[in-house]
Amino acid sequence: LVQDDATHEFVGLIKKKIDWCLANHSTIDLGSCLQDEIRLLVESCLCLDDCWESRFKLLMDVFFRSVSISSNPIVCEHLVLPCLSAIVKITGHSPKEKIVPLDSQSTITLNEWANGRRSFNGWSSHYGNILLAA
Repeated sequence: LVQDDATHEFVGLIKKKIDWCLANHSTIDLGSCLQDEIRLLVESCLCLDDCWESRFKLLMDVFFRSVSISSNPIVCEHLVLPCLSAIVKITGHSPKEKIVPLDSQSTITLNEWANGRRSFNGWSSHYGNILLAA
């Protein structure tokens, strides 16, 4: 992944606070504690620069961890919904766009991507031309 020092520091600080808040979600005011950090993470994920992938990985991590404790409506309101909204904005496509079916060799699983074994840049260097040609 392409990642500069500022992005690495940003992701680390946001992750540390979110980790603490998720671990203590039943004893703190999650909404006021994480409101600014979640908004900052979501907005930064919409910025598609060279370091977008590391921020998006954090967003996906927060989303899946918060879904696992989604029985708490405060977690849903302040974590699940903002993350889901950003994921839809980032990954959404226009209904007019043609969707190209891909074979199993051309896909990346969430675990491969999240663990760093595969990256978007690696995938797009092999399969991006197929999508652009369609």
